[in-house]
Amino acid sequence: MLVNTCAIREHAELKVFSKTGGLKKIKEKNPDMIVMLCGCMAQEPHVGEKIKKSYPYVDVVFGTDKNHRLPELILDRLSGGDRNFCVSDLPHGEFGVICENTPVTRRSSYKAWVSIMYGCNNYCTYCIVPYVRGRERSRRPEDVLDEIKRLADAGYKDITLLGQNVNSYDGGISFPELLRRASGFSGVLPESTAISCCAL
Repeated sequence: MLVNTCAIREHAELKVFSKTGGLKKIKEKNPDMIVMLCGCMAQEPHVGEKIKKSYPYVDVVFGTDKNHRLPELILDRLSGGDRNFCVSDLPHGEFGVICENTPVTRRSSYKAWVSIMYGCNNYCTYCIVPYVRGRERSRRPEDVLDEIKRLADAGYKDITLLGQNVNSYDGGISFPELLRRASGFSGVLPESTAISCCAL
């Protein structure tokens, strides 16, 4: 059982604790079931402490930059490993490298979202993003463009580029240049294909 969390709003956090509490009886009936909590909430220190103390049936907690370790974490627990709290311990929210080529499930056959960067450097007083997603890390332009090309080849018509602040994209080229290259695939992106950007 994998609980994917959000830490942007307090209501979302309360809902996660409520849903996680409801898993206790399910775990009692299925003791071999692995209960995992991931996502932004997992990066908050107080959440990890609360899970350790109040939710002993949660087996694994992992943060946003550890998604690529999911198979490893499952295998470790299946092999009898201890509870694992695998969150970033790097200073000042400086999360690790970006893991490319992880599988993506898309709900639409014509519209796709492509992340070009993660994290934020602004540390606005009202926003938790830099603390749970880390400082800005931009994907390499060749990785972004390769993903866009594969989407266009698969028939996607509406592609949105995502980032907390896409204007600060710094993957070795500027954001306008990334857009120019993304829209310049001859024979790959037809005239009907739209590329847009979204600063979250």
